[in-house]
Order: sequence, then structure tokens, then C-alpha cells
Amino acid sequence: MVTMTDQFALLRDGGQVLIRPFQLEDRDAVKALFGRISPDSRVLRFHTGGTVVDLVTSGHVLVALRGATLIALASYARLRDPAAAEMAIVVDDAEQGRGIGTALFERLSEDARREGITSFLAEVLAANGNMLRLLQGMGFQLKRTAHGGELEVAVQPRADVGYAARADTRRHVAAIASLEPIFHPRVVAVVGASRRPGSIGHALFHNLLKGGFAGTVYPVNPHASSIGSVHAYPSVAAIPEPVDLAVIVVPSRGALAAAKESLEAGARGLSDHGRVR
Repeated sequence: MVTMTDQFALLRDGGQVLIRPFQLEDRDAVKALFGRISPDSRVLRFHTGGTVVDLVTSGHVLVALRGATLIALASYARLRDPAAAEMAIVVDDAEQGRGIGTALFERLSEDARREGITSFLAEVLAANGNMLRLLQGMGFQLKRTAHGGELEVAVQPRADVGYAARADTRRHVAAIASLEPIFHPRVVAVVGASRRPGSIGHALFHNLLKGGFAGTVYPVNPHASSIGSVHAYPSVAAIPEPVDLAVIVVPSRGALAAAKESLEAGARGLSDHGRVR
């Protein structure tokens, strides 16, 4: 269940993640996250190849989820100066480059400002280009101090003009990318495709097949093995490739459940009887 403290964040590739506070029951999922990232990634982020689960789950902690899978974490812990905090971010290796760390840092900064924190401190290895680019790209004021192969980066998470401009640009890019699978889908699932002539599910599926659509169309119907000589699937989750657009053509009483199942299966856009959602 999504709560008042949970937020969906659009990413630069048009996808989205759920960002919410860490819960004690997330601990095993955090361990699994650290089990998936490579030893090199652990060294770059935490300067050690060992486990740091206790370290990153203390203080103020946020997690990012794709579906039910925890794929990223961001945290800060106050220092002796109550207005300063040390921060850390870790993103699953397979999810790098999508803007998840940036989305987490934006939310982390908002929370920090509400709690009176005016400075983040990050110890970053000079070889950790991804983290340095993330910090530089946020639009916050930075101060870097070199210590051998490490950089001590002090970040002032103020929502000033520079930050607001960068944030607006990020959201604009993400919003445009999120519409791409709706207006230019490559893979469409017709949820409720039917073998019965005269039904909406029958007409819509056959119109897509015969209307010159250049992508792939999958019929979804748990009660049919094929629709119009095309292999049918019992659910969107059973389709063997990612779905850009799921067109929902089931009776209204089942539409909400069908939409929820489609999104949980990874569909990036929804259309209800031809109306975009």
C-alpha cells in the first residue's frame, strides 16, 4: 500500500520507481541488493569490499523499488555538527544510468532541509565518476577537497535558483520519455483480446493487426490459447518481452485489477478502450 510518505519518481528513460522510507522488514532486501552489486561497486561507493548494511541503514534512510524489488538506497546520518550529515547512495548495478540515484538524492535533500541540515558530506573515491557526476549534476553548490585518492565533497542541499533550473530540466526530460511508449509503442498487449466477433476485444486486436502497426501485438486472454491464429498469453507478465503499452478491454468491473497487474508486470503505459492513462 502506498502511503503519504511514499512517492513515485519518473526517471530519465521514462520509467518510474517508488521511493519510500526504509522499514525494518526491508533489511533482507537491502542485503540482497548488496549481494547483487559487484565487489568493485562496493569499493567505489563504500571504500570496502565487505558488508556495510548496518552502516547504510542507520540514520535517515530511503529506498527505491521497481515493482516489489528493492533496487537502490540512499541515507544520511548526522555528524557532531547537527546541521551537517554524511550521506551515501547505492544503486543496483543493473539499474545504473536511469537517474535513480538522482531521484533519491532529490528526495533525501528535501527531507534534510526539513530537518535543518544545511550540508551533506560525501567521501568519494576519485575513480567513482558516476557519483561525482551525480553530485555535480544536481545543481547544488559543491566544495571538493582532495585527500590522496579520495575526494571529500561538501554539498549544500539548498533549493536555490541553480538547483530549481536543473530539477525542472530533469523532470521535463523524464516526462517526455514517459510518453514515448504511449505515443510510439513498439510492443502492445491487448488485455481482453477476444475470439468473439463483434466484441471490443476482438475488433481492437484485429484492427491493430490489419492497420499497419509496425510493432508487435500480443493478445492477452487467460481463457484462450490463440486469438486470430496468434498465440495468446494468460497475462501481461507471461509475455516474453517488455510491454510498452497495455490496452485494457475487459469489462469495467475487472479493469482496475487488469491495469494494476499490467503495471506490476512492467507495462510502461495504459490505454482503457483506446483512452490513454
